[in-house]
Amino acid sequence: MKDMKNIKVLVLEGGNNEEHEVSLATAKEVKNSLLNLNIDYEVMNVSPDTFEKDISKFDSSYICFNALHGTFGEDGKIQKILEKENFKHTHSGIKASDISFDKALTKKAIQYTSILTPKSLTLNYQEIDRKTLFDIFLKFGSFVIKPISSGSSYGVRIFKNENSIVSFLKDYDDYSKVYQKHQMLLIEKFIEG
Repeated sequence: MKDMKNIKVLVLEGGNNEEHEVSLATAKEVKNSLLNLNIDYEVMNVSPDTFEKDISKFDSSYICFNALHGTFGEDGKIQKILEKENFKHTHSGIKASDISFDKALTKKAIQYTSILTPKSLTLNYQEIDRKTLFDIFLKFGSFVIKPISSGSSYGVRIFKNENSIVSFLKDYDDYSKVYQKHQMLLIEKFIEG
């Protein structure tokens, strides 16, 4: 096993998306663990616009610990740059990240496996209205709405009864701002647990 003292780690944190604060919290825990292991590290606050230039300041002997969440962290884009520049990194590779970040592609990729996934449909956020939501409730019973391409909990809304639909529609302008950044939404039957 490689001597831990010779490991060079670059913690990638931040990003410019709705998961920024989650990334900083993850990076804080990673840095604490590295300190406890007596492993030296450096930190890069990642900006997608300048990342290629910023990473070129480091040699590829660094192992990049990807503490980024959301777009340009979990979607394969940063992995593509790191692999092109021959950096070892944590997290899945380009293709797996790309597919798994898109919830609809993930469901499509596993549809012929033994992995169970709830019934679902996709729609554009502009299609959300009272009739559509009540039709979905008739079809699925309780259901969940979430952006197709975002962090796992960002923009998630659970509808357990008709009152939750009415309440959601009253505050839809707030949710619309969240959803318009991602356009497409995944609607799934709600599974308790």
